[in-house]
Amino acid sequence: MNGSALAMITESFRSGLVTAEALARANILNTAMVQAQGLTASIDTLFSWTIAAENNIKSMKPISLNAENLDDQVSEFKVGGLLCI
Repeated sequence: MNGSALAMITESFRSGLVTAEALARANILNTAMVQAQGLTASIDTLFSWTIAAENNIKSMKPISLNAENLDDQVSEFKVGGLLCI
């Protein structure tokens, strides 16, 4: 085998190694991207829940400082299913 043929085989081998490494890294990046998309969906869900909870809180009457009125308010929440005790 002459030097030229050996150089071609060596170059082909190196090219194969580079290609394999590039594919391995592409798979790692693809996995990270899929995980990031799942995280983004979870964050979007949490954000929507937070906005809804904030809107519900804004629409509520202020909490009474009077014990009797406060008991009435707690009863209203229990009946309405808004309070989990």
